[in-house]
Amino acid sequence: LIKEIPDDVKEGMEKNIQTFTNKHDRPPKVTFVCAGNTCRSAFSEDLIRKTFGKSVEVNSAGVRIYADEGSPMTPAAQVFACGGKTCQTNHKSQRVTKDIVGNSDLVIFMEESLMNDAADHLGYDIKPDNWTVMRSDGVPDPWFPSDTALPYTSQLGDYENMTRAVMEPMANHFENLATM
Repeated sequence: LIKEIPDDVKEGMEKNIQTFTNKHDRPPKVTFVCAGNTCRSAFSEDLIRKTFGKSVEVNSAGVRIYADEGSPMTPAAQVFACGGKTCQTNHKSQRVTKDIVGNSDLVIFMEESLMNDAADHLGYDIKPDNWTVMRSDGVPDPWFPSDTALPYTSQLGDYENMTRAVMEPMANHFENLATM
């Protein structure tokens, strides 16, 4: 299992975080957005929080809350967030709002379609400059895994794919913080 951001990637991200903090006298505020806020965005939030602690204010939200607001991270995502062990996280899903994205320096969406849905839902005619997509081909959604259409039944391979898809481009997005 992939348990953490590789050291060389982490070092580059730390430099960009520090550049932002020095410029603005506060840590950067980053929000991850996916569909339901129980897999991809919740996992990304947890990964950044565990890796960088209080040097980044991190949050996550969902455009389409499939479960009730306040739902925990999916069991399989918790296993990945906890380094291959079963554990509980404090995550509670929430719907994306203007306050959440408006108070963020960087908003990273897991898919282009979710960014467009959020813009429509929140009444934006033009997407704000601080919004971006994690990767152009989207981050695989373990909620609807490749081998089944039933939620929460993903194989660990689907979560491994999601984890790789999140980690690979994350450093590039954190480079944006250094220029803000």
